[in-house]
Amino acid sequence: MKFGFAIPGLTTFPPQRQEDWELNITGDQLLAIARQGDELGFEYLFVPWHIALEHGVWTDNMGARWPHSLAASALLLGATRRLTVVPHLVVPCEPPIHMAKAISTMDWMSGGRCEPMVLTGYMQAEFELLGVDFAKRNEITDEYVEAMIALWTQEVAEYHGEHVGFSQVAFEPKPAQQPMRLWFGGKATSKRALTRVAKWGSGWLSYASRHDEHPAAADFIRGHPDYDPSRSLEIAAYFDEPTMDPESHEETVAPDFAVGDDAVLERVASMTANGITTTLAPLNAMDDGHGRPAPIRSVEEYLDRMTWFAEAIRPRIAGA
Repeated sequence: MKFGFAIPGLTTFPPQRQEDWELNITGDQLLAIARQGDELGFEYLFVPWHIALEHGVWTDNMGARWPHSLAASALLLGATRRLTVVPHLVVPCEPPIHMAKAISTMDWMSGGRCEPMVLTGYMQAEFELLGVDFAKRNEITDEYVEAMIALWTQEVAEYHGEHVGFSQVAFEPKPAQQPMRLWFGGKATSKRALTRVAKWGSGWLSYASRHDEHPAAADFIRGHPDYDPSRSLEIAAYFDEPTMDPESHEETVAPDFAVGDDAVLERVASMTANGITTTLAPLNAMDDGHGRPAPIRSVEEYLDRMTWFAEAIRPRIAGA
């Protein structure tokens, strides 16, 4: 099992669970957490995406603070030396040639440590704010991915689609990774999302999907005629089972947090049995001595919690 993390305070989601130290975190503290994860051997740092949310229900459920994932990822790559940074991207909402340039520049400068997460998006109001046709988001996503691959791989790039097109284009730097490793997000029941993984993906992060739904989804990916078995594939899932409505993000099910070392190990074993190869480290799973999650009350305690997981939990996990 490989382990990633997201930096608290980089976004204020979910707003009902934010501590004061997360709301008031500084840039230096964000980078200290990234460096700690790098030094402790975490494999992935996931960076979220949203540009602007409609005030009201959306901000009540998701919080208002969301970074520009490409800008944040560039800084985080510069602050680290080993781990892979995974910027989430709602691809239809980004200018494709600019997006391809940002990704290839980050990958080239970091020596191959940028692996973007391609997302299609689901918030119609955000699409409308950015002037993007929500109804055509799937078609736009597929074209933009194909166009970026052309820019990253062809000496003189050419691509002709309905939503993006170019010819006789010089485009450098190329990514250090050839081929460029791409992640895709999506539900385990979405054949369209899983088909993208089969065609282009090196990683899939499930969304709003139970752990026991992953074996069938992985079988679909690997059985697809466009799947290349020589390409390594990460099957990733969040450590906790989904508790929120997949669109509104309103919590509809009480969370079932694993608490304590043995509970963490048991859940990792269950996830592994379901074919999951990557997850976010459950840093909230330390037992407070009374069977409850121990609170994290400061950046310093968060850094200590990362050390706890890396030194007390991870050595006990087979294959980690």
